[in-house]
Amino acid sequence: MGLEIGTIISIISVAASAAGGVVSYQQGQAAAKQSEYNAKAQADAIAAEQKRKNLELSENQRRLSLQSRRERATQLADLVGTGFVTSTGTPLAIMADTVEAQSRRSSDMATETQLGNWQLGTQGQSILAEGRSQASHLRGQAGASLVSGLASAAGSAYGMYQNRPKTASISGVAMPAGYTNPRGVSARPY
Repeated sequence: MGLEIGTIISIISVAASAAGGVVSYQQGQAAAKQSEYNAKAQADAIAAEQKRKNLELSENQRRLSLQSRRERATQLADLVGTGFVTSTGTPLAIMADTVEAQSRRSSDMATETQLGNWQLGTQGQSILAEGRSQASHLRGQAGASLVSGLASAAGSAYGMYQNRPKTASISGVAMPAGYTNPRGVSARPY
């Protein structure tokens, strides 16, 4: 005697519930891994931007230093050639002001770059933390989906077991078809 349609459908339902839970779990794990990967990629891009800003600062400070030397050389040439500088103040005070202004500009550039790098670093750490948090959440959901799918499969299997056909036993208690009691008496009617 073959399996009944209801039994076949129940078996398919159990298998589908279990498979659905496993697939959902795998998808959740893949999404968690992708979330971590994306956060790492963004953090790496931020680190590259920090490096670029540091290189830009070095180049700008080099250019400022070159410009400062040219300005001081021009001032010195004016002093030597005429004995005075066309702007107000003593020649040494004017040169000292020039050096101070150039030093301040270089310091301001460095401070601005350091602040920008600190902000980028904080942003990178925040992105990594958010990615890890999201991945953890996705893994939790994946685990819950797996448990839910397996619980559904177990419930379906139990329901199928409970609803199977039963026959009367010698003692009057319903027994599963094909059951043989320990004394060797079959539960099937003669």
